[in-house]
Amino acid sequence: MLNGTVKSLNTEVEGVHILNLTSKRGTITDSYGRFSIGVISKDTLLFSSVQLKHKYLVVTEDILSSNHLRIDLEELINELKEVVVRPYNLTGILDKDISALRLSKNVDASSLGLPNADVRVLSQYERKLFEADNGKFVNLYGHYFGLGISINLHKILNRASGRTKKLKKLVEQNEQTIKLEEFEYLFNDSLRLQELKIPFSKKEQFFVYCLADSNFVDLIEAEDHLGILELIKKKSKIFISENRRQPF
Repeated sequence: MLNGTVKSLNTEVEGVHILNLTSKRGTITDSYGRFSIGVISKDTLLFSSVQLKHKYLVVTEDILSSNHLRIDLEELINELKEVVVRPYNLTGILDKDISALRLSKNVDASSLGLPNADVRVLSQYERKLFEADNGKFVNLYGHYFGLGISINLHKILNRASGRTKKLKKLVEQNEQTIKLEEFEYLFNDSLRLQELKIPFSKKEQFFVYCLADSNFVDLIEAEDHLGILELIKKKSKIFISENRRQPF
């Protein structure tokens, strides 16, 4: 774990994003600009914030051996020559202005009325599972000489060899991974580990613990960020209580 502090002369250093571009893991600074992130030699770190200039840092052996790393970020100043606000009949009263505005619909496949616009795109494993287990085991069909029978050997062989079962498990694991990634993104953007008192080493375990709750999964799929935040707070207290006997 690499520990460090982000510093800036005149700008707030709380909530600065630190992303390990190599491992695709990230964290954010606390109210004092402190952070902790897992790294190995030659990893590339990106420090970013809306009000600060981005900074890239390649992890060297000297950085790994240091007890504490200090990162100085420069303030980002955006200067605009001219700003034109349209429409011109805005009053400044949000409720009134929003109701008066006529916003166009988002241009997407659904709004354009394209065929199959609402059909969900299957993942790689879902497509393989469909190909391996599609259709009935036995099909009856009629022809000139009477009734015929067709046996789906492809489906039978996939079931017998265990390939269908393996693909179903891969689909389930893939769905779990996607939900976990969505949760990690929302978690890191909306709440700091320090506020929940969840140790960084227990982060993955806490994610899996929350995903075991079907209500939590529903909130993620509905993108109910406020509901997710409230449930995370409740879950963190129970998680800490249940793991109290186990040293963090």
